Amino acid sequence: MRQRLLTETDALIDAVARPSLVAQNDPALLADASLVEEDRELNRSDVVQWLTANVQQPGRRVEPYVGPRTMAYINDLVSRGIAPDFADAWRVALGIGWRRWLEECVADCADPALLVGVLDVTAPARSFVSASISSTSA
Repeated sequence: MRQRLLTETDALIDAVARPSLVAQNDPALLADASLVEEDRELNRSDVVQWLTANVQQPGRRVEPYVGPRTMAYINDLVSRGIAPDFADAWRVALGIGWRRWLEECVADCADPALLVGVLDVTAPARSFVSASISSTSA
């Protein structure tokens, strides 16, 4: 299932990008096309990293990756006086992503016991958002 989501990353990002951008609640961010595109690409990078880690090690905690590109983006926003609400944006993205994951699970699992098992294993992976929020606010 996660492998299929990896092949459908662009569709998932299409579903996540705008709502999470709006949730950041900063008109200056929304008004700058280059920042909107960079935000989208960073969302894509986060989703691919999370999905890839889950394909490689199902059920394991995925540590956030805050690399140089993300830090450069955050520093750029700070230098422009833009202070988006990343926590709300990540919560919105998580809600959309989790919903998509649930749809995939339900579509692929005819056995209710297997479905419960899959959800038990994958539910803790939602802590990725909390860890990401902590890593950027530190």
